[in-house]
Amino acid sequence: YEDGTLALDMSSLGLGTVFYDAEVDGFTWPEQYGVGIQFRPDDRWVLALDLKQYVWSESIETITVMGTNPDNPMSSWHPRETVEAMVRDMPEGCLLVLDEAYAQFLAPEDVPRIDPADPRVVRFRTFSKAYGMAGARVGYGIAAPDLITAFNKVRNHFGMARISQAGALAALQDHGYLAEVLRKVAEARARIAEIAAAAGLTALPSATNFVAIDCGGDGEFARAVLKHLIEQGIFVRMPFVAPQDRCIRVSAGTPADLDAFAEALPTALDRARAQT
Repeated sequence: YEDGTLALDMSSLGLGTVFYDAEVDGFTWPEQYGVGIQFRPDDRWVLALDLKQYVWSESIETITVMGTNPDNPMSSWHPRETVEAMVRDMPEGCLLVLDEAYAQFLAPEDVPRIDPADPRVVRFRTFSKAYGMAGARVGYGIAAPDLITAFNKVRNHFGMARISQAGALAALQDHGYLAEVLRKVAEARARIAEIAAAAGLTALPSATNFVAIDCGGDGEFARAVLKHLIEQGIFVRMPFVAPQDRCIRVSAGTPADLDAFAEALPTALDRARAQT
């Protein structure tokens, strides 16, 4: 608005409008929705719904809620109790579509315990991450039988090769391989955090096979860092939307990969600072 008020229109979700309050450096929400806002205490705030305080409004009719846990591209996750409470309080007629592509990387105590027969929830998983079968393009859904039947009516019935199905079934039996992958990923995440700290940056906690690193500036600065890493043969990615685009996303590579990243990062930062 012309007076400087910042508002986010959430009416398409039946949630009204959230207003930025400069006096408290935060956002306010219509009280009846019970939504809490988390933000940083400085000028680099991040807006997020606090699911722990989420209260479903009785005025909401049929609605589909999309969720990701753990999250891509920020590598964060919600505790098990938080997701379970959200599911418990969902009204009949609502559907939670939960992307769990990185669920295998969660600590066992953080995996939500959701009844597969609950008609309000469908969970999507994949063999592309922890199982290392991205080229096979195998994914699956966990949901109540009637909900699966509805999806069967619209899915691509010729989208799955038999060899991919055979590989996925074999992968489910290879518990040793999965445990080894999870161990190596955990070690790589710890190494990435060390590399970031040595460069004066902050690595966000991760429950995925990558780590988001806060570059300490804005999106323009992070893009410059990414550009100068690529110039040195190091390919990383980054979120596309502010304020998350202040980060770069580094995959859990091999020890040799991370050695190369550790060597290239200080140079990339120096060049980015000189450029911006």
